[in-house]
Amino acid sequence: MNNQTHEALFEEYKDGRTLDKLQKYALWTISSAFPDTGNQRNLQGDISVEQDYQSIGAILVNYLAAKLAGLLFPVTQSFFKIQPTPVLLSLASQQFGVEAKEVQNRLIKLENEACAALYKNASYAQLVQMLRYLIITGNAMFKRIDGRLTVYSLRNYSQLRDNEGNLLDAILRESWAYNSLPESVRPLANLPVGADEFAPIDVYTRIKRVRKADKTVYEVSQEIGGKSLGKASEYPEHLCPYQTVVWNIINGDSNGRGLVEDHAGDFAKLSDLSRALAVYEINSCRVVNLVKPGATVDIEALNTAYCGEFVQGDPGNINALESGDAQKIQQLASEIQAIFQRLAMAFMYQGNTRDAERVTAEELRLNAQEAENALGGQYSQLSQGIHLPLSHLLCMEVSPNFITALVAGELTLDVITGLPALGRSTVVTQLLQAIQELSLIIPAMKQLSPRFDTEAVIDTVLQARGVNLDDTMFSAEELQAQQDEMQAQQAQQQAMMGGGASPEVAQTIQGII
Repeated sequence: MNNQTHEALFEEYKDGRTLDKLQKYALWTISSAFPDTGNQRNLQGDISVEQDYQSIGAILVNYLAAKLAGLLFPVTQSFFKIQPTPVLLSLASQQFGVEAKEVQNRLIKLENEACAALYKNASYAQLVQMLRYLIITGNAMFKRIDGRLTVYSLRNYSQLRDNEGNLLDAILRESWAYNSLPESVRPLANLPVGADEFAPIDVYTRIKRVRKADKTVYEVSQEIGGKSLGKASEYPEHLCPYQTVVWNIINGDSNGRGLVEDHAGDFAKLSDLSRALAVYEINSCRVVNLVKPGATVDIEALNTAYCGEFVQGDPGNINALESGDAQKIQQLASEIQAIFQRLAMAFMYQGNTRDAERVTAEELRLNAQEAENALGGQYSQLSQGIHLPLSHLLCMEVSPNFITALVAGELTLDVITGLPALGRSTVVTQLLQAIQELSLIIPAMKQLSPRFDTEAVIDTVLQARGVNLDDTMFSAEELQAQQDEMQAQQAQQQAMMGGGASPEVAQTIQGII
């Protein structure tokens, strides 16, 4: 296998039965997401796409993809969190003299800059398209190079995974125009003299998982016509610019499975009923005029007569024949509506999501929790498959030196994504709730009895709300130092006043000092 060309490996890993199945799923939802390319892949012009008799599947997939994109990549806050480790904090303090709070502020700035980079070059639209691929086919690949995000469906790549679902090998096939290739590699295309400068050339990229020492890396190499384009590049696991994502995967499978497959029965029935209803309604609208045999009515004159024109004949010799039953049409429409209601629940179509620019952090967290419950844990899986590599790649774009230190092992980071990252505002919510409660409790307690210890009550409420007192309050030493400083200032003010200066003069002198 190691001596095989990338093109041969692409064909070996490709599963024709899976591709046929996914083509049917796309027909029920968004046909253009996975069309039947046939022999049209290298031809100029658009690929013909077969359409279904219903658009409910497209509505559901587009809605869910847009909703998940808003949850996975909220505009109002970063989608990942960098948690500083003790090693990082110690290194920053000892070698650079940077305190822990300043480290955290710099990491938050890095997060914000990285997330802002994601919305450049129409990358957000590509993320929505990737989610469509995942919902319909269960598989997608994205490439992040030079600040541009490109996504691919399983038509463009094939893959091999181990029993635990880890990617072992993947081959990406891209069709490039001859004149868009670098001049140094054009001779490898081996085109005849006088060939079209826009002739499509297949470029195969291999992403191979390799275990080296105590770490996992990915080797990326490219070929044209079985000829290598140069030495393979090596990337750490989460910094590889080529990443494959699955919606759901079963142990032992190389390809993932999408949400549409989970509800294939309803989609198949919806498609058949929609086709039957369309055909029946068309036939119901067909009207045929029957003329009694032997009648003296001029049929040609009837066909050519204008509205209001007189034609001689006996009306009793002519009858209009109409087929179709309104009750049957209503029954078919009711069954289609029932299927739509079931699918709407599965695709969260009735969920409530406001405009992303006005959604609060708490609403984002609740909506993400809803998606986690409704989709059977897929939100967290998507977060691991998309957020984790994207967070590293984006950080590398905005701060190459920082990631260089990370790769070299000088720094270690804990990247938190998904629901925990959205829950970073939980402390603020807890403090707000505690303050609201204390504003009601403490005045009432003071009226009831002077025996209540206000500080103890504050600690009790904060701890009940899950607030870490060490993070929000001064320590005993810090509080004592503040009291000593205040006493020293008061003593200095009294000494100045005792020397004969009036209170106004003493206050002025103190302000100057």
